[in-house]
Amino acid sequence: MKNTSCSKWLVFEAPNSQPNARFKIKPLNNPEYSLAMVNLTLVSRDLSAVDFFNQFAEIVSHHLVTDWENISFKENDEVVEVNYSPENALKLFLMGNLGLEILSWVVTSAFSLNSEMGEGV
Repeated sequence: MKNTSCSKWLVFEAPNSQPNARFKIKPLNNPEYSLAMVNLTLVSRDLSAVDFFNQFAEIVSHHLVTDWENISFKENDEVVEVNYSPENALKLFLMGNLGLEILSWVVTSAFSLNSEMGEGV
């Protein structure tokens, strides 16, 4: 039986001299993510492109990222470090170009973990 509950800490190298962040990521083929993606596919024809993207980002925030370090949000003109939660991860993924870059990196990293952990695709 494949161990799909494993996760691994990986470093996201931030652009523009920002501090690097670490994310704890599960492989792409973990059962919870797979089921959520099947369900999204089943309803996708009824969703706009924006709604589909938001649902996808929410799935990634709940099922691929399990923790993080060194993530800060700017709130009320103040930079505050935030703890991981699926809600905060979704907020991060929806923060413009950097959020999209991080989301893409998480998915790519999760895909790479499939073979690295000997779990295939």
